[in-house]
Amino acid sequence: MATTILSAPNNDWSDWHKSANAHIVGGSPANKTLSFDFIPDTDVFNGPYRVQVLYASDTGFTMEEEVFTGGGDFDFTIAADSAGYVYFRVMSTSTIPTGVRLTDPEEFNPVDESDVPSYTPFDPNYVPPEPTVPGCDLPAWLPGAQQPITNTPGYRPGAGQTGGGLDPLVFDLDGDGVIELTNMNTNGIHFDYWADGFSESTGWVGPDDGMLVWDINGSGAVDSIAEMFGSNQSIRFLMESNFDTFRNEENGFARLAKQDLAINGGNGDGKIDASDAIWSQLKIWRDANQDGISQPGEMLGLNAIGINSIDVSSYALDGFVGISNGGFTRVIEGNTVTHKGSFTMAGGAVREVVDVWFGSNLQNTFYNQDYTLDVRTLFLPTMRGFGQIADLHIAMSIDNGAGGLLEQVQNFAANRTFEQLFAQSDAVRGDMRSILMKWAGIDALAAPDIKAHDMYATMPEFLFLRKLAGQDMSFLPTWFDGTPWMPWVSDGIEAVFDSWENVLNNFSARMIFQSGGSALFAPGAKYNPVSDVFEGPLALSQTAIAQLQTAASGQSDREGFWHSVATFIDSVKGVANLSATEQSWLNTAITASSAGALNWAEIVDTLDDQVTIMQSNSNVFTGSRYDDVMDKYWLVVGNIQATGGAGNDGLFGWNGNDTLDGGIGNDVLTGGLGNDTYLYDSGHDMIVENGAAADFNVITFGAGIVASDVSVHLARMDSFVTHFFLNVQGRGTITVMNNTAGVHSVQYIDELRFADGTVIAMTNMAATLHGTNDDNPFIDGVSWQSTTRSTINGYDGNDTLRANDMGSILNGGAGNDTLTGGFGSDAYIISAGNDLIDWAGGVNDTILVPVGYSLADVSFYRVEYGNTPYVGNTQDARIEVAGLGSITIKAHFSNQTNFTIPTLQFADGTTVNLRTQPFIVVGTSGDDFYGVASNWVTQDDTYLFGEGNDVIIEGLGGIDTLLFPSSYSMANITIQKVDYSDARNNLLIKDGLGNSVTVRLNFDLPANSLERLKFSDGTIVNISSLEIDSQGSAGDDTMRGIEFGDASLADRMYGYGGNDNISPGEGNDISYGGDGNDQIYDWLGNDILYGDAGNDLLDGNDGDDQLFGGTENDRLYGWNGNDTLDG
Repeated sequence: MATTILSAPNNDWSDWHKSANAHIVGGSPANKTLSFDFIPDTDVFNGPYRVQVLYASDTGFTMEEEVFTGGGDFDFTIAADSAGYVYFRVMSTSTIPTGVRLTDPEEFNPVDESDVPSYTPFDPNYVPPEPTVPGCDLPAWLPGAQQPITNTPGYRPGAGQTGGGLDPLVFDLDGDGVIELTNMNTNGIHFDYWADGFSESTGWVGPDDGMLVWDINGSGAVDSIAEMFGSNQSIRFLMESNFDTFRNEENGFARLAKQDLAINGGNGDGKIDASDAIWSQLKIWRDANQDGISQPGEMLGLNAIGINSIDVSSYALDGFVGISNGGFTRVIEGNTVTHKGSFTMAGGAVREVVDVWFGSNLQNTFYNQDYTLDVRTLFLPTMRGFGQIADLHIAMSIDNGAGGLLEQVQNFAANRTFEQLFAQSDAVRGDMRSILMKWAGIDALAAPDIKAHDMYATMPEFLFLRKLAGQDMSFLPTWFDGTPWMPWVSDGIEAVFDSWENVLNNFSARMIFQSGGSALFAPGAKYNPVSDVFEGPLALSQTAIAQLQTAASGQSDREGFWHSVATFIDSVKGVANLSATEQSWLNTAITASSAGALNWAEIVDTLDDQVTIMQSNSNVFTGSRYDDVMDKYWLVVGNIQATGGAGNDGLFGWNGNDTLDGGIGNDVLTGGLGNDTYLYDSGHDMIVENGAAADFNVITFGAGIVASDVSVHLARMDSFVTHFFLNVQGRGTITVMNNTAGVHSVQYIDELRFADGTVIAMTNMAATLHGTNDDNPFIDGVSWQSTTRSTINGYDGNDTLRANDMGSILNGGAGNDTLTGGFGSDAYIISAGNDLIDWAGGVNDTILVPVGYSLADVSFYRVEYGNTPYVGNTQDARIEVAGLGSITIKAHFSNQTNFTIPTLQFADGTTVNLRTQPFIVVGTSGDDFYGVASNWVTQDDTYLFGEGNDVIIEGLGGIDTLLFPSSYSMANITIQKVDYSDARNNLLIKDGLGNSVTVRLNFDLPANSLERLKFSDGTIVNISSLEIDSQGSAGDDTMRGIEFGDASLADRMYGYGGNDNISPGEGNDISYGGDGNDQIYDWLGNDILYGDAGNDLLDGNDGDDQLFGGTENDRLYGWNGNDTLDG
């Protein structure tokens, strides 16, 4: 979509045309018709297109539109001889929502001009008479009005697209050794980096070079930055927070190198070429027409342009001179090159590829989505949008229902006379505030998102400024500028509301001007909604000033009336630019309407802060209705009572017992030493207490505010300090800070007093502590030690939360969080992610399961790590909630009260006793050890068979079960008794994959035994029903028969290598000595003994035994019974 300017040299339209029939021959241009005959270039448009007049100086219509297919006439009327230029734009009506940008006037092909006496060519260098910021397309008023807020990208903006990059890889396609980049201030290119529907002004690649893109969805176009390679974090954040990550991971080369990994279909050879899976999806975008829109002819396959490979193993930093020295020296047209590498052409030529961070302006944007224009907007005021705010006529067209933005603007424009626009200044500003909030899509009554913006989330004005600056996206911290630190909260509040007041004044002036306020100026004064500036002869009208004099004479608040007039004039042309004559007219009117009580100079003074120095002791001072600064010399020790009034005031009491009332507005109140009282009714106030802990400070609330309206919050609101603030429902906030070392947060203010007589000590107020949506390394509940349980929220990210000792509710939110309790009764909320309670602290702690889950969703596991038995913190419990997450209690089973949590509670109030609840014991994929559960009341244990070689020690009896995963059955497991030199009477259960579970001393005592095996199909096998063989080792083993724990006393024993001592005991046993000099002593029963290799001793004892000595020199003793001996 392009805006084109057609001009008539020296405003002479008498013989002007563009293409055939677009001309006026002879005479004055007033009330004549210009006809544009367009035949579009078929290479540019292949379907319908539309021509829209955005603004034409002194024409009959500010907005017109016609749609053509293949060409046609477009007419509009010249309304005055002073007409100087016409803005129009041509857009495709095809599926490309952003249309087609036309920068070359020759793309409009003229038809036969034989009937035209002369042809005035289009001047592509014509610049309309509009003030702009040098080198960019923003009006001059905007950066100044929103100071100290800037439109510089914030410290850590998130791109809103995973896998994409703000820093694409740029290729030297033409091989000239020069990376050709263009400057955002002059190239006119916009691109939607954030995929938010707004295209930002940006630096770009010249037409001879190109960017590497990944056509993920096969559309043949670049649909978002997700299809580029680079980081989705700002260069400033990466350089200053983690330079190694920036160097090696957060750049375009590193992102591309991931596609060389085997997991992504690469072959790991350090380059991307045809052998990698991604190769066919890679394209070079060569933006030949420099419009920032990818067209099929610009998306070039790598093979097609002769690229053979891209090196991703030997890229390096380019021109880096250290952060303190400015970072990178290779800056091309405002675009920073940070990394360089190479690519190889099919013929072997090696060329340069670089990682480029384009310069961008997040405020210089246009809305790029389709919308249906509501014709009513053509007859209403409109204003240019900035950042993430669409032009007003677009926003009205989208929000055009009952109670919507269009209706609000209609009411504003129609409901007041010229004089009422100034007489009803409070109502006008209130309506404009509502319009601005609606325009930006901000619900001023919505619950504040403190996790995203801390205390500033309670300020709709702050949210509007973020949209205006184009920074309504997730980043940390939440401030606007490009530094890693947030300002002091008092400076931050002042900055927000100074910027808001300036922006409100300027947008109000534009709306007032188009709603009848233009009458204050002489004919010819205009507002240009394209450039967003006032144009023409902005001289005041003496007649209009006289009208205002008459209106002001009937007003009770004449100062307020003329203050509104002055504010309007200042926003349109600046009071400093008034001529002496104009000032004289205003002074006469003001003096006459106020009977000499006011003059123009005094009204102008109300536009600036009013400063009062309070030098007397024990005096009462009252500020004005505007912004006041009331300061007391710090040497004065008296008691001050200061009232700020209706503006944004600064009141400084310092020493003494002061009473400070900021009044209406957003005020900064500094009490200093002494017992201070702060009065609050509305606004976002800041209290700065520099006193000692012994001071007694009070906040007194105005009528209508009750205790239930006030909540306490702690959030990180500046670089180093966590302040607290009071959120007053429907009124605003009070932020409290204290610069005195050793004074605890809860001691800043001692009491809250309400108009209904309620008095609450701050130590009895519960607080909510807020993290952010990113990783929070430490949120410390100790910073608020009240007698009432506080809530600590980590939100998204991997957070560390610590409770205070009075009892806290800890909610880590999404992410893997670490929660530490205090000595009070704490509650831990199970949330998304895998959280860890590393120290419970108290004895009556509770784990809370949120709404929507029941006991049927919960699984209980005991987890331990490592194969060495520890005493203490390895006895962990994990509670998993299906569809939500898990929480692990460190050392829950260690019998230490500071680690044990007794209760799990559901939202409906039902509870589970975690000391009696059965837990399934689960190991890791490695070798695990399961010891005696010393803090486990139930004795019926369940263990889960898994990967690795795990060990269980039982000792408390009960019916214990080993649970197998799916696909397991008795057919693919082996069960043995093992009697090694260092492990006797153990039960070994193993599969054919190298995994096993050993139950130590299983056959020593019944209390040590594992009783059951359970399979996924529900089959249960009692181990006591199985005949279990005994296995020795290659060493010297001492083996005894199984006296209990299997099906019978009949044993089968294998000694294997080594010199073994085997005693099967009672029953009909079979024993194999194996290699080595073995001794087998059997007792009762008809036994079979095999000595095997070695010099063995076989003793059958009682029963009819069979003894086989094997090779070498053996000794065989049959003793009682009918024995068979074979030496």
